[in-house]
Amino acid sequence: MNQKTFQQTEEEVKRAFDQAKEAFQSGCHDAKSKAEEAAPKVKKAIETAVYESAYGAAYGSAFLGAFIKEFVPEEMRQQINRGMEAGKNAGAKAATQKKDSSTKEETCDAPIMLSDRTV
Repeated sequence: MNQKTFQQTEEEVKRAFDQAKEAFQSGCHDAKSKAEEAAPKVKKAIETAVYESAYGAAYGSAFLGAFIKEFVPEEMRQQINRGMEAGKNAGAKAATQKKDSSTKEETCDAPIMLSDRTV
């Protein structure tokens, strides 16, 4: 290969890398611009979805509560409240018993089987 051909090849390679660098920088700039343009729209869409979901949940629970209050007879509501209170008390009692039993040493009263003999 002569000197002129080597120099032309070197310039072509340099030009190709320069073009690739420019294309990469241009792509980065375009992507950043588009992201900055799209971010407020995406943010607004997320805010709207969260607001509408919260509103729907609040509306649904309030409506259901008001509907049940009007629909269910007073005596049945009292029984439901008594049942809820009994359930809370039973849960608290079970938690207390579990806490008390965890501080005691556990013993095993069952016979232990060693091969064919009972100890």
